[in-house]
Amino acid sequence: MNTVISAFRRTIVPLVVVLTLLIVAAQAQRVDSSGCKVPTMPSYSSLPSNAKLPDPFTFLDGTVMTYSIDRWPCRRAEIAALAQEFEFGYKQNTPYSATTASFSSNSLIVTVTDSGKTISFTCSIQYPSTGSAPYPAMIGCGVSSLNSTALSTLGVAVITFPSDDIAQENDATSRGIGKFYTLYGSNHSAGALMAWAWGLDRLIDAIEKTPAANIDPKRLGVTGCSRWGKGALVCGAFDERIVLTIPQESGSGGSASWRASDYMWANSQNTQTLNEITGENVWFRQSFSQFNNTANKLPFDHHSIIGLIAPRACLIIDNDILWLGPYSSWNCANAAHMIWEGLHVPDKMGYSGSTAHNHCSFPSSEQPDVNAYVKKFLVGNGNDDTNIMKSDAGYSYDDARWVDWFIPLYPYTTVNDQNQQASIPKDYALAQNYPNPFNPSTTISFGIPKNSFVSLKVYNAFGQEIVELAGKEYPAGRHSVTFDASNLASGVYYYAMKAGDFAMVQKMTFLK
Repeated sequence: MNTVISAFRRTIVPLVVVLTLLIVAAQAQRVDSSGCKVPTMPSYSSLPSNAKLPDPFTFLDGTVMTYSIDRWPCRRAEIAALAQEFEFGYKQNTPYSATTASFSSNSLIVTVTDSGKTISFTCSIQYPSTGSAPYPAMIGCGVSSLNSTALSTLGVAVITFPSDDIAQENDATSRGIGKFYTLYGSNHSAGALMAWAWGLDRLIDAIEKTPAANIDPKRLGVTGCSRWGKGALVCGAFDERIVLTIPQESGSGGSASWRASDYMWANSQNTQTLNEITGENVWFRQSFSQFNNTANKLPFDHHSIIGLIAPRACLIIDNDILWLGPYSSWNCANAAHMIWEGLHVPDKMGYSGSTAHNHCSFPSSEQPDVNAYVKKFLVGNGNDDTNIMKSDAGYSYDDARWVDWFIPLYPYTTVNDQNQQASIPKDYALAQNYPNPFNPSTTISFGIPKNSFVSLKVYNAFGQEIVELAGKEYPAGRHSVTFDASNLASGVYYYAMKAGDFAMVQKMTFLK
């Protein structure tokens, strides 16, 4: 008997040790729903100070994304984890089975049962005057300030999501109040914005489970203005079922950068800052206030939060109101746009900044921009140009101040030149043009590892030269040129690059 017990102990003890080690490893490195391993979050004290907008293409361990499309989902998962750990609080993982729904009188009643408790909320639906069911829909976080009549004309339904029913945010005394906290406790880490994102998830679950509502769950957008614009951004960033996100006049905590807003304040511009916002309301997790005077320690900023939407579509609508930080939003949006550029879908992220209208009163001048995004990415029948990056107030993008990183189109090495970091390709490279097919213009990018004379020419299908796009000495680095085919016929064209001993040809298609 003792022999049997001894043998049992020799077997079971190592097994317990192994299981313990596995549990510790799992706690240290969680696996995201995308299958990516998310590392242990750093402590506040270990975070370095960085006055620039942090590099969205570099992992916490220092690994740089050399091919952005392949590795973006895992870097996205890492940024999402950092954002929850330090700013928004954690999004509650609620089972899909916890949500049920009923539909009556153009209203969807969403019921969630979890942790032995049940809550319900009602979302009204305004159906379009045209189109066919199931309809695409724009969800208004709190309320939609877009032109509902224009959306209806495009065949888009408008759903009102009662965000404040989910998490109250009257002022700093509202923390832990609302139906989300009824389910999960008033001490849950999630601030109001993340609680809203959780509630919108449950709404989408309900839409998927309720065909009678005649809403297409694969064509959903989210919008909101001001504080609800912040909410719309977070909802779009943390639910990949949203295909189009349109935050309107969301300011700091939305489309503006914490660092750039602090810069505005330091230069006597009365804009909302991190230090102010954490005392004003409960939109963020309680511990976010530790960054009140140290926004530079954040391992991300809102260019990265906007980037969580990529490669899905996002159109930022802004207003030249100083409190909203229009300079901050413009620079943040331009940095965020680099993420879409790196993913080769720059036409899926835009910024439209206007002037001279009241806060959250949607101006008719921005309707064409919204129409273009809604038709192309929500309805799915649009061909309008969505390469929209404009600031009617005339703000400049100060990339030298805010950005010291590069779009990782090619493998590269980093060199130090007079204390300035520069990204240099390891080899000559000629990228596929973007967009392709195109109409009427497209961008062709190339990289060279050293100063070189570069020849870049376009030929038709018969091998006849059409135009020379480059024929001069270029410094080492990445470069791009634009090819405009407005005066040419539709068809296949070729572009050829020569530099030193390097020669390469790529094919592109022009479709009018």
